[in-house]
Amino acid sequence: MEWMDFLTCVIFGFCSLDLVAETIVSFRISLILIIVIAVGVPIGSLLLLSQDSDLETNQQRRLFLYKVPEEKINSIEISSKVNKIKFKKSEKSSWQIIDGDKTFPINQTRWDGVTFLLKDARIQREIPGENINLSEFGLLTPEHRVIIGFDDNTSINIDFGDLSPDNTHQYVNFNNEDNIYTLHTSFGYVLSDLLNNPPMPDWVYSFEENSVDEILLYESGQLKNAFGRNIFNTNPSQWMICTISIDDVTGNNVLLEEPCNGEKAADKLRIDQFLNLVQSPKILAVKEIALETQADFQRHGITKESIYVYLRNNTFSENGTLIIRPITISLSNLSSKEISAVFQDSRDVVSVDFEWANQVYQLIK
Repeated sequence: MEWMDFLTCVIFGFCSLDLVAETIVSFRISLILIIVIAVGVPIGSLLLLSQDSDLETNQQRRLFLYKVPEEKINSIEISSKVNKIKFKKSEKSSWQIIDGDKTFPINQTRWDGVTFLLKDARIQREIPGENINLSEFGLLTPEHRVIIGFDDNTSINIDFGDLSPDNTHQYVNFNNEDNIYTLHTSFGYVLSDLLNNPPMPDWVYSFEENSVDEILLYESGQLKNAFGRNIFNTNPSQWMICTISIDDVTGNNVLLEEPCNGEKAADKLRIDQFLNLVQSPKILAVKEIALETQADFQRHGITKESIYVYLRNNTFSENGTLIIRPITISLSNLSSKEISAVFQDSRDVVSVDFEWANQVYQLIK
């Protein structure tokens, strides 16, 4: 019955008692429903908002393994089962490589973009659980571990395990958490490359002794001594003391062939000792980098009159083309106990051990 009809019948007295009772009960039920709806809708809305908020938080947690400002990163240490290397930001905000007890300036060309990459790590998938078998993901003995340090003396560590079955992602463990995550393989590849092929400055060299076929020593801008051999024979020839000629026009000492040759055999033992020394220079510290003028080098005792050593180093490209990659060393005056050196005709000056520098000179003078 409609409420207006009910009121009319009550006023004029023609409603039965049963009808009145039924209508009152219906009114009570409607009132209760109104109250429930009035209270329930706000509560339900709050619950939905709370669930949405929790979902957003969970999604945010799963989006990145970590996220930090790039400028806060001040050290990166990468280690594997066989080797380790560390990169450290100096007080001047320039990055350095710490390899064992040696410190080198970074090769900026190869370093650019590394800290930008490491400012965050986007998660592809999360594998939750407290009883995960790390060995199933290659994380019991990780391929490599990375420790990233920040300027507030805190740090994070990431263990890198196996690749995913499709080789597009890599399993990682973050700060020894229970969960395992996957990151894109490019993230781990960059870090492993930094470990296995660090961005050393261009003047850091390596060579095989049997690839060198000529050794030249210059003093005061003049060729003083030379040694040569033929390394392309079936049996490499003996080291020879090269014949030095005088140029008719300039009056300078010159060689008439390359590699040079001569008639008198050199002391093989001394040459072998010399090559061993040059393979492992004893660098004490980097004194100054990116010098531009002759005056800059002169401040460190490096001039056109300095001792200059040249090794003709033969290498080959992938298609077998011969490429000459010289090894060069400039040394300051050996009368001083503090020896400066420039390797590979670079713009960086380093200090080297006096005994090392003196032996290099004495063996070929």
